[in-house]
Amino acid sequence: MMDTTNTAINSVGFAVLFLMILLLYAQLPHKKVRWKLFKSKNKDFSIAEYEAFIFQLSYSLHFLSKHKIGALVVIENVDNLKKYVSLGYSVTAKLTSELLITVFGNKKSALHDGGVIVRKFNVISVSSYFPVTQKIMTSTYGARHRSATGLTEETDAIALIVSETTGNISYSKKGKIHALEKENLDVLCDNLFELLNFYIN
Repeated sequence: MMDTTNTAINSVGFAVLFLMILLLYAQLPHKKVRWKLFKSKNKDFSIAEYEAFIFQLSYSLHFLSKHKIGALVVIENVDNLKKYVSLGYSVTAKLTSELLITVFGNKKSALHDGGVIVRKFNVISVSSYFPVTQKIMTSTYGARHRSATGLTEETDAIALIVSETTGNISYSKKGKIHALEKENLDVLCDNLFELLNFYIN
Protein backbone atom coordinates (compact mmCIF):
# COMPACT_ATOMS: atom_id res chain seq x y z
CA MET A 1 0.00 0.00 0.00
CA MET A 2 2.85 2.35 0.91
CA ASP A 3 4.57 1.68 -2.44
CA THR A 4 1.37 2.46 -4.32
CA THR A 5 0.94 5.71 -2.38
CA ASN A 6 4.54 6.75 -3.04
CA THR A 7 4.15 5.98 -6.74
CA ALA A 8 1.00 8.10 -6.91
CA ILE A 9 2.69 10.97 -5.08
CA ASN A 10 5.71 10.77 -7.38
CA SER A 11 3.46 10.77 -10.45
CA VAL A 12 1.57 13.83 -9.23
CA GLY A 13 4.85 15.55 -8.36
CA PHE A 14 6.25 14.86 -11.81
CA ALA A 15 3.08 16.16 -13.46
CA VAL A 16 3.22 19.36 -11.40
CA LEU A 17 6.91 19.83 -12.20
CA PHE A 18 6.25 19.30 -15.91
CA LEU A 19 3.42 21.84 -15.82
CA MET A 20 5.67 24.37 -14.08
CA ILE A 21 8.32 23.92 -16.76
CA LEU A 22 5.74 24.52 -19.48
CA LEU A 23 4.49 27.67 -17.74
CA LEU A 24 8.02 28.99 -17.30
CA TYR A 25 8.82 28.28 -20.95
CA ALA A 26 5.73 30.18 -22.05
CA GLN A 27 7.06 33.25 -20.24
CA LEU A 28 10.55 33.08 -21.75
CA PRO A 29 11.62 35.67 -24.35
CA HIS A 30 11.45 33.18 -27.21
CA LYS A 31 13.09 35.44 -29.74
CA LYS A 32 16.25 35.50 -27.61
CA VAL A 33 16.15 31.72 -27.37
CA ARG A 34 15.96 31.51 -31.16
CA TRP A 35 18.94 33.86 -31.53
CA LYS A 36 20.94 31.56 -29.24
CA LEU A 37 20.06 28.52 -31.33
CA PHE A 38 20.98 30.45 -34.45
CA LYS A 39 24.40 31.30 -33.07
CA SER A 40 25.16 27.71 -32.18
CA LYS A 41 24.12 26.33 -35.58
CA ASN A 42 25.69 28.79 -38.00
CA LYS A 43 29.15 30.18 -37.38
CA ASP A 44 29.15 32.25 -40.58
CA PHE A 45 26.87 34.96 -39.20
CA SER A 46 26.70 36.85 -35.95
CA ILE A 47 23.47 37.39 -34.06
CA ALA A 48 23.67 41.11 -34.80
CA GLU A 49 24.00 40.53 -38.55
CA TYR A 50 21.00 38.25 -38.76
CA GLU A 51 18.86 40.47 -36.54
CA ALA A 52 19.77 43.52 -38.64
CA PHE A 53 18.97 41.66 -41.86
CA ILE A 54 15.52 40.61 -40.65
CA PHE A 55 14.71 44.10 -39.40
CA GLN A 56 15.91 45.88 -42.55
CA LEU A 57 13.92 43.51 -44.74
CA SER A 58 10.81 43.78 -42.56
CA TYR A 59 11.00 47.56 -42.34
CA SER A 60 11.31 47.82 -46.13
CA LEU A 61 8.24 45.69 -46.77
CA HIS A 62 6.28 47.49 -44.07
CA PHE A 63 7.15 50.92 -45.52
CA LEU A 64 6.37 49.89 -49.10
CA SER A 65 3.09 48.35 -47.94
CA LYS A 66 1.98 51.52 -46.14
CA HIS A 67 2.62 53.57 -49.26
CA LYS A 68 1.20 50.93 -51.63
CA ILE A 69 4.43 50.62 -53.57
CA GLY A 70 4.73 47.31 -55.38
CA ALA A 71 7.79 45.17 -54.75
CA LEU A 72 9.18 41.70 -55.37
CA VAL A 73 12.10 40.49 -53.24
CA VAL A 74 13.44 37.00 -53.90
CA ILE A 75 15.46 35.24 -51.21
CA GLU A 76 17.82 32.63 -52.63
CA ASN A 77 17.89 29.30 -50.81
CA VAL A 78 19.89 26.25 -51.99
CA ASP A 79 19.04 26.51 -55.69
CA ASN A 80 21.38 28.97 -57.40
CA LEU A 81 19.55 31.85 -59.09
CA LYS A 82 22.48 32.89 -61.27
CA LYS A 83 20.52 32.66 -64.52
CA TYR A 84 17.94 35.12 -63.18
CA VAL A 85 20.66 37.52 -62.05
CA SER A 86 21.74 37.72 -65.69
CA LEU A 87 18.21 38.82 -66.64
CA GLY A 88 18.54 41.95 -64.51
CA TYR A 89 21.27 44.28 -63.31
CA SER A 90 23.98 42.53 -61.33
CA VAL A 91 25.00 44.36 -58.15
CA THR A 92 26.72 43.58 -54.88
CA ALA A 93 25.33 45.58 -51.99
CA LYS A 94 24.37 44.89 -48.41
CA LEU A 95 20.61 44.71 -48.02
CA THR A 96 19.29 47.84 -46.30
CA SER A 97 15.85 49.37 -46.10
CA GLU A 98 17.19 52.47 -47.85
CA LEU A 99 18.36 50.39 -50.80
CA LEU A 100 15.11 48.47 -51.25
CA ILE A 101 12.95 51.57 -50.82
CA THR A 102 15.10 53.43 -53.35
CA VAL A 103 14.90 50.58 -55.88
CA PHE A 104 11.12 50.20 -55.70
CA GLY A 105 10.11 53.69 -54.57
CA ASN A 106 10.48 55.50 -57.89
CA LYS A 107 7.68 54.12 -60.05
CA LYS A 108 9.05 55.90 -63.11
CA SER A 109 12.40 54.13 -62.82
CA ALA A 110 13.16 50.97 -64.77
CA LEU A 111 14.37 49.44 -61.50
CA HIS A 112 10.83 49.57 -60.09
CA ASP A 113 9.77 46.71 -62.34
CA GLY A 114 11.11 43.21 -61.98
CA GLY A 115 12.48 41.85 -58.73
CA VAL A 116 15.45 42.03 -56.39
CA ILE A 117 17.45 38.88 -55.67
CA VAL A 118 19.01 38.45 -52.23
CA ARG A 119 21.81 36.00 -51.41
CA LYS A 120 22.74 35.71 -47.74
CA PHE A 121 22.59 39.34 -46.55
CA ASN A 122 23.37 40.96 -49.90
CA VAL A 123 21.37 42.19 -52.86
CA ILE A 124 22.95 40.59 -55.94
CA SER A 125 20.52 41.71 -58.63
CA VAL A 126 17.85 44.33 -59.29
CA SER A 127 15.17 44.49 -61.98
CA SER A 128 15.39 40.74 -62.63
CA TYR A 129 12.55 38.94 -64.38
CA PHE A 130 11.25 35.49 -63.56
CA PRO A 131 9.13 32.81 -65.25
CA VAL A 132 5.40 33.50 -64.98
CA THR A 133 3.23 30.67 -63.69
CA GLN A 134 0.89 29.04 -66.17
CA LYS A 135 -1.70 28.10 -63.58
CA ILE A 136 -4.92 30.07 -63.20
CA MET A 137 -4.82 32.63 -60.39
CA THR A 138 -7.49 34.96 -59.02
CA SER A 139 -7.76 38.50 -60.37
CA THR A 140 -6.52 39.87 -57.04
CA TYR A 141 -3.02 38.69 -57.97
CA GLY A 142 -0.97 40.78 -60.37
CA ALA A 143 2.19 40.31 -62.41
CA ARG A 144 4.47 40.20 -59.35
CA HIS A 145 2.42 37.42 -57.76
CA ARG A 146 2.44 35.44 -61.00
CA SER A 147 6.21 35.83 -61.34
CA ALA A 148 6.78 34.92 -57.69
CA THR A 149 4.64 31.81 -58.11
CA GLY A 150 6.38 30.82 -61.34
CA LEU A 151 9.83 31.14 -59.80
CA THR A 152 8.97 29.21 -56.64
CA GLU A 153 7.40 26.44 -58.71
CA GLU A 154 10.81 25.87 -60.29
CA THR A 155 13.18 26.66 -57.39
CA ASP A 156 13.31 26.53 -53.59
CA ALA A 157 13.58 30.33 -53.36
CA ILE A 158 11.12 32.34 -51.29
CA ALA A 159 9.58 35.36 -52.99
CA LEU A 160 8.24 38.27 -50.93
CA ILE A 161 5.59 40.42 -52.59
CA VAL A 162 4.04 43.79 -51.82
CA SER A 163 0.84 44.48 -53.75
CA GLU A 164 0.72 47.87 -55.41
CA THR A 165 -3.08 47.75 -55.38
CA THR A 166 -3.83 46.74 -51.80
CA GLY A 167 -0.52 47.11 -49.97
CA ASN A 168 -0.87 43.51 -48.81
CA ILE A 169 2.36 41.65 -48.05
CA SER A 170 2.62 38.01 -49.01
CA TYR A 171 5.14 35.37 -49.92
CA SER A 172 5.34 32.54 -52.40
CA LYS A 173 6.88 29.20 -51.49
CA LYS A 174 6.69 26.02 -53.56
CA GLY A 175 4.32 27.75 -55.95
CA LYS A 176 1.78 28.83 -53.33
CA ILE A 177 0.93 32.33 -52.08
CA HIS A 178 0.57 32.99 -48.34
CA ALA A 179 -0.31 36.20 -46.49
CA LEU A 180 2.07 38.01 -44.14
CA GLU A 181 1.40 40.65 -41.48
CA LYS A 182 1.34 44.19 -42.87
CA GLU A 183 0.18 46.38 -39.97
CA ASN A 184 2.47 45.43 -37.09
CA LEU A 185 6.20 45.64 -37.80
CA ASP A 186 7.18 43.47 -34.83
CA VAL A 187 4.84 40.69 -35.94
CA LEU A 188 6.18 40.95 -39.49
CA CYS A 189 9.73 40.56 -38.12
CA ASP A 190 8.64 37.38 -36.34
CA ASN A 191 6.91 36.15 -39.50
CA LEU A 192 10.08 36.57 -41.54
CA PHE A 193 12.25 35.00 -38.85
CA GLU A 194 10.17 31.83 -39.08
CA LEU A 195 9.87 31.96 -42.86
CA LEU A 196 13.60 32.31 -43.49
CA ASN A 197 14.65 29.65 -41.00
CA PHE A 198 16.79 27.94 -43.65
CA TYR A 199 19.34 30.66 -42.83
CA ILE A 200 19.80 29.15 -39.39
CA ASN A 201 19.30 25.42 -39.99
